[in-house]
Amino acid sequence: MINRITKDDNKVLDTINFFRAVNEVDTAQFHVLMNICRKRELKRGDILIHQGSSSKELFFIVEGQMGAYVRDEDLNKFIQIGLARPGEMIGELSLALDVQDRQATVRVTSETSTILSFRQETFTNRDRYPELDDRVYFIFWRDLTQSLKWRVDMFEMKYSDSPRIADLAGTAREIRRSVPSVHDFAFDPQGSLEIIAKQAGEIARVLTECNQLVAFHRSMEIE
Repeated sequence: MINRITKDDNKVLDTINFFRAVNEVDTAQFHVLMNICRKRELKRGDILIHQGSSSKELFFIVEGQMGAYVRDEDLNKFIQIGLARPGEMIGELSLALDVQDRQATVRVTSETSTILSFRQETFTNRDRYPELDDRVYFIFWRDLTQSLKWRVDMFEMKYSDSPRIADLAGTAREIRRSVPSVHDFAFDPQGSLEIIAKQAGEIARVLTECNQLVAFHRSMEIE
């Protein structure tokens, strides 16, 4: 039996590249993902993630916006280092780095927000989810590397006077250029998935340093 696309599904497909790409390859796999995830409704001020907390979830924003904040102990306040919009992932950094400790606090900044949440192991422990095809994992990890690189690119544009951020952005682009292609995956699925997961971790480390630099820049602006 083939599941029909609902109005809510269409909103997800219109907003999130990962789900749209999976649906284009195999609609049945899209529905598997929708059955695995959990939909959550949040309101302004709700905290999705606490810096330093241990979490095992990955989130996709369907509607609304969220700010990412890091605590500056010297200033004794939280400094905003980013803004996540519909279509973006939240928690992808810890997944790519294979750590549970959250590096930032994420709070809803719009009136309301709709998110889809997955257990991180959905995309790291393939044995637990045999109903998901390897193609889904490949699409996810390619999308993840692009998402991480895009965040670095945004920092480069905003802090164009920072040579270090420019260097980091160049490193992220170089890593992204060597990400396995669809043809590579068709020839060697397992090898391609291992390579791309490693590359995601490398770009995540670049983004981590960018986040630290941006937090420093923002703290100087506040002072």
